[in-house]
Amino acid sequence: VHGDMPTVRQANNSDWPLHNLDVANRRYSPLNEIDTSNASKLTLKWSYDAGAQIGEITPVVINGVMYFNSGSKLFAINAATGQPIWTFQMQPVFEGGGRGPTFGDGRIFAFGSSQMYSVDATFGRLLESFGDQGVLRALDTALQFKYPGKYPKDFDAISIGYLLRTPPAFYDNTLYFGVSIGDSHIPGGLMVAADATTGAIKWVFNTIPQGPQDDGWELAKDTWGSGARAGGGIWTQPAIDPELGMIYFSV
Repeated sequence: VHGDMPTVRQANNSDWPLHNLDVANRRYSPLNEIDTSNASKLTLKWSYDAGAQIGEITPVVINGVMYFNSGSKLFAINAATGQPIWTFQMQPVFEGGGRGPTFGDGRIFAFGSSQMYSVDATFGRLLESFGDQGVLRALDTALQFKYPGKYPKDFDAISIGYLLRTPPAFYDNTLYFGVSIGDSHIPGGLMVAADATTGAIKWVFNTIPQGPQDDGWELAKDTWGSGARAGGGIWTQPAIDPELGMIYFSV
């Protein structure tokens, strides 16, 4: 690590636009009103009944508005009062949600187990330029891009264990997201880069090279026997260094 780490442009120090705060994944907040002298005195200020199952998510906060989702349902509430601002429901309904949404240039990107969608952060309006009428079949589209012709057009990536579990990182109008779950013996975890406006896939990297078409094949081909080249799921949001043009993620 060298020099000052990059940050996402933030309106104020109270913003939290990404799962890990910024593209460097620092997770550091300068807020200091709560410390060891008063933490024991904290009491409930407000609560919000979402009427939906909220998973292991990190809400994002932009200009005092908190955003969080339950799969295809996305909420925007006043972070100071808990009062609802708008609610968006994707149709058809789908479950999932992983670890929360992502903010980027006035848009909120949320997802379920295999699909991703983009909503205007101010008005809660679906951005239909993203994916297919607003919905990106992220897993299936990434596999079709990476391995053209290998899977049927109507193939469901969930059927072989692939799932979305971590929010994408946003940088330079590009979404970078990892794909799990290695526990399900997937044929390699995927790191995917997609255009944040259209959802078009830019590139896909497989953490376990499956053949000569994959980066790293010459390095990895002799480290596997004759069995399945499985595992390698990605559970964490990647970190990005714009100065070096590098992306970092753990497997």
